Amino acid sequence: MTTATRRAPDPEWVQVYRQGISSSLIAAGAGAASSTVRYHLRLAVQADLGLPAAHKAAQRSVTRQTPAGQRAPCRRHRVLQG
Repeated sequence: MTTATRRAPDPEWVQVYRQGISSSLIAAGAGAASSTVRYHLRLAVQADLGLPAAHKAAQRSVTRQTPAGQRAPCRRHRVLQG
């Protein structure tokens, strides 16, 4: 039985984390254990001390829409088209 190994820290995971995605979402998307992703990110933080600040800054820039907010442009679009 062989197991896949990853070079730590995984550059793709670090890039996505820098864009504001949480480690749990990264783990879910990659099909990896959350502890593995956190280990990789911890190594990345040791190499780049600005990574946590970049992660937080990216989280703040993400806008969230409620379901009602998502429906509003559709109604407006229908009125403009109709």
